[in-house]
Formats: sequence, structure tokens, C-alpha cells
Amino acid sequence: MDPLADALRTALAGLAPGPALVPFLSTVTGGELPGEELTADYWWRNVRRPVRFADAVTRALDRDTGTDTDTGILVEIGPHPVLRSYLRRTDAVYVPTLHRDGDGPREAAEAVAALMAAGAPVDWRTRFPRPGRVVDLPAYPWQRERHWHGTPDDMIVHTSGTGRLDHPMLGVRLPAPHALWEGTVEPQLVPWLGDHRIGGTVLMPAAAYVEMALSAGRRALGRPAEVRHLEIARPLPLGWPDPRGARLQTAVTPDDGALAISSGEGRGAPCDPVVRAHVRTLP
Repeated sequence: MDPLADALRTALAGLAPGPALVPFLSTVTGGELPGEELTADYWWRNVRRPVRFADAVTRALDRDTGTDTDTGILVEIGPHPVLRSYLRRTDAVYVPTLHRDGDGPREAAEAVAALMAAGAPVDWRTRFPRPGRVVDLPAYPWQRERHWHGTPDDMIVHTSGTGRLDHPMLGVRLPAPHALWEGTVEPQLVPWLGDHRIGGTVLMPAAAYVEMALSAGRRALGRPAEVRHLEIARPLPLGWPDPRGARLQTAVTPDDGALAISSGEGRGAPCDPVVRAHVRTLP
């Protein structure tokens, strides 16, 4: 770049920089500079000398440390993010403005919203130049109606278990000496069960029991499993679309592969066996 020095200084010789209206942090010096120093010679040094971008960014983040305006936010103002990979290496929140071929007004509004969400100081007087008038809310007759998704029992998370759904039909795995799951059959998770109707009643199909047995066997034995000697003791009506009686427990004892699927009417009520089978790992 040295051969361009005289030409660049000559072209910029007429510059008459004045005081900066906002703090100016230079990537030439790595620190803050008065606006009057942005002369032709400064811009030649900007071309020739190493870029001290990291120093300038660090200085920008440190200059207001300990004040109420220190928010740790960096905004890249430009037609397309080019500094993203560098600014994201800091601990500050990075917010771009525009993107190439993007919707400018929408992206500018999104940038403002991102800044507000990040805790940037906002001068609300630009939006609300006059104080608002405080009024009382109108009285409202609350209906006090409860709207449950499922049953109240479904909202209770096992405090001794993981509380996470392990399988749409097995439910939550419980802490026990052997593999044990409990859950409620939810129409939202397995809507295809509603197609198995006999005499207008939705019944638990054999295919669902096989799926439960295969999934429980694979989880209990740690390998793909097969089901043998599956016996359905009695039909299980689901009562859809409100299956409040379809609480199932699935138990597997890994030592002998015995599997039992039981059903009860509510949490804490005894469960009666519905299906018995054996599972074993595939040879």
C-alpha cells in the first residue's frame, strides 16, 4: 500500500474534521480519539497499519463499566452482517441490523426489538412524548371455571421420577427395583387408537400392547427385543375422547423377561393385569 500514500494524502488534504458527536473508538489506535484527529494522515494510517479491531471492541465494552448505561450490547450497523463471527467471540450481546436482499424496514424494527429485549436503555419519550393517564380497570365478573387438559391427575409429576415422557404409551419411567412405567393414554399422542372401535366403544387394540411390550423390552434389556406368549386377559375400553380411566402401568423384570401391563381408574388406585407376556433379546 505504500505507493498510494502520497496520492491518498493529496486526495484527502481538504478534510476539516470537527468534534465527534458520539465517542469515536479507532481501530487504528485501539482507543478513543477526538474527532479533530481524523485527518488525511489518520486515514492513511487506517489503510497502512494493522487493524486493532479487538482492542477497540474491548475498549467499547469497558468504557462504561460500573455505570447504569453499561449493557454489554454490540450493534453492527450496515447493509449485511460482516463482523458477526468476530463480535460473537465476546461476552456481549450481538445484534445485526440489515441483511443482503432482506426486508429493510422489518429487519430494522426487529433489531430495535432485540435491543430492547437485551436490556438496552430506551428513551420512551420518543414514542410517548406526553405522560399517560392512569385509569382504573373495569370490574369483571370472573366465571372461575377450570379448563383441564386431561384430568387433574395428569398434571401431577412424579416427584420421585424423572417427570419426562419416556414413550407416548408407556408414559413416565418410575424408580423401582425393576423396569416400571406409568402413564395415561392420551388421544393427542396416539390418535390412531380411536379407529379401533367395537360396538361404538374404543378398545385398546392388540397392536398397541405389542408396541408397548417391544418398547418396554428394548428399554429394560438394553437391546432390541421380541415378544413371546402375549396374552390379553380382558378388553380395555378407553372411553375416548376423555380417557380418564386409561391409566396404565407396564412392568418388566429383566431376570426372566416377564412383562405385565395393568390398568387402574386413577392415581393411587390398584391396577389389575390386562396383558401378560415375555420379552427377550433377539438372538
